[in-house]
Parts: sequence; structure tokens; C-alpha cells
Amino acid sequence: NGAPRVRNSFIPAHERMASRSSRSQSHFTQAPMSEMEAQEELPMPSRKRMLTDEHQHVAGQPMHEGEYYGEEEMYYGSGQGPRGLSRNWGDNCNPCCFPCPRLGYFEAFAGAHGFTGPLNRTTGSFGFQEGFNAGMPMFCGLTLQAGVNATQSNFEGAPFTPDDRTQFFTTVGAFRRVDLGLQAGLVVDFLRDDWDYNIDMTQVRGEIGWMMPCGNELGFWFAAGGDQTISDAQVAFFANDAVAFRSSVLVVEPVDMYAFYYRRQFACGGEGRAFAGGTDDNRGLLGGNIRLPLNPCWQFSTDFLYVVASDDADFRFNDESWNVSFNLVWTPFGQGSGGCQNYCRPLLDVANNGSFLTRLP
Repeated sequence: NGAPRVRNSFIPAHERMASRSSRSQSHFTQAPMSEMEAQEELPMPSRKRMLTDEHQHVAGQPMHEGEYYGEEEMYYGSGQGPRGLSRNWGDNCNPCCFPCPRLGYFEAFAGAHGFTGPLNRTTGSFGFQEGFNAGMPMFCGLTLQAGVNATQSNFEGAPFTPDDRTQFFTTVGAFRRVDLGLQAGLVVDFLRDDWDYNIDMTQVRGEIGWMMPCGNELGFWFAAGGDQTISDAQVAFFANDAVAFRSSVLVVEPVDMYAFYYRRQFACGGEGRAFAGGTDDNRGLLGGNIRLPLNPCWQFSTDFLYVVASDDADFRFNDESWNVSFNLVWTPFGQGSGGCQNYCRPLLDVANNGSFLTRLP
């Protein structure tokens, strides 16, 4: 029936790991030496092992030769080692199990940003942000992710209000990373924006890409907004080459965005992405992001987005949107062992002013 032939019973991890330098023959049942030499160990779920013939497939995956025991995790196969370009599952991201939640897939970030858009009403915003993003493996390679991003900007107010501006982004969803083939992620973003107004909005954001050899990926990402929201605010009125602000009702809605991207994986968890596309109101957009490791526990990331103004806008300078930000990212447990990228690191970043755009319809 094609199933592998088991030559010994399962061995608990604490017994197998008692001696890493050598393997005791007591771990295996007695068998002729000619048969034992034609066999190798296979990684099995729940941290157990079995023996089977070489050159067979288990669960549709080819077996690999060799096994490396690190201080905390294990690596299998004849490919790149713990300090090469390949990625690893980490110490509790077994593809088909339900592990206990751990902080092995947690990252915190802080940095600065600048952005503008129709809600800025002829002004710009500069400030700082901080937050976290975390992934928790579930089953068969599927991983949940959740994170928050808090921003503070316009510390000296604006022409229409003395108040500073605070935003709170929340992102929750799921994803699946792969080495080759189809990988995808889908999240829901929530935005709370407080300035001279108070608004709450949601959007659905996702991406789907095809991973190719040598770390190349082509794909498509989108953001689809929810319903409009209204709030009392200072509304800009343009006349006689001047702008005036009056108390009125502000109607705000998210911008739907669609773009194709190219992503390149770098060594030890780094990556870069460039994309281009458009919005649901026929405006073009261009952007990108890059993430570079500084050491196994620290990385530098930056991103930008530019959306052109609508051809029908009366005042195009008030209709364009852009965002530039950078962060220092801290992963307290490193990016897997030796700094290699972890399969359970969140696929999508927490929303910010470059992935959650708003407009005045």
C-alpha cells in the first residue's frame, strides 16, 4: 500500500535527546545490520521519530538525509543549515499540531512616520508609532496573527484645531507561509482615529503570492474598506485662493486598493517588496517596503506609499495621499535559530497609514 515500514517503536524526545553526541543502540529494536544501514530517521509529529526505508515518501513529502541537533531546535534535510538562507519552523511550529501559545513568534516595533491625505485638510502629519505583531501556529502550516499599532502625531495641532492626533490600528487574521508554491494571508484591520473628529473604520486586507526558487515571489494584494462613517469636525472650504474652516459634518470612508507586487527574500529573514496598482476611484498607487536584519534579535524596516490625486479633484494637493515610515523591530527570541526567517512570523504587517487609507467622498 506504499506505507513506510516501521522498524522500531516511537521514542519520546526526552529519551532521544539524553545524549546528542551519539545514538545508543538501545533506542532501536534489534534488526539485521544490512537493514539498519538502509534506513534513516524521519521527523514525526509530536516530537517523535520512526525508521523507514530510504527514498520513500511520507505524507506526500520526500525524505531528506541528515539531521542536525541545535541547542534548542532541530533541523532536518540536506539543505542550508541554521545559518544559511533557508527558513525553519522554530521550536513549536510543527505543521500539523496544536502547540501551546508561546512568545517565540512575537515582535515589537517603534519608529517615526510622516503622512498626509484628504483628512489632513491641506496639512501634513509627523509623529511616532509603536506596537507589536505576533503569530501563533495552529495546524497544517496555518498560523494566526494579531497585532496593534498606536500612532501619535500633529503635536502642535493644525490650522483648524489645537489638538494633537492619535490613531490606533488593530490587525487580526491568518496566513500560511511556504518555501515554494502558493502562500497567502487574510486579515481584518480596525482603525480608531481621534483628532478634531472621532471615527472608527474597518477594512479587509489580504495577499496571495507564488513563491519561486531563490526567494522570488510574485503576487497580488488588496484592501477593501467597510462602510462610511460620519463625525462633527472642521470642514475646509476653498474660495478666492484661500481656505476657511467651518464646523460641519465630516463624511469619511476607507479607500479600496489593489496592487501587484514582487517580493525578494534576503538572507537571515530580510526581505524587500515593490508594488504598483490603483484604487477603486481610478487613482494610481506606487509603494514598497524593506526589512533588513541588524542581528538575530533586531531588524530595521521601512515602507512608503504614494497615491496620486484624482483628475476630477478641484484641489489636487488636498486629494493626494502618501505615507513614509521606519521602525526598529525587536524579536526577543530571534528570528528562529541563527537569525533565519521563521515560517510563523506574521505575513502581513500591522495596518498603518500606508495600508489603511481614508478619503472624503
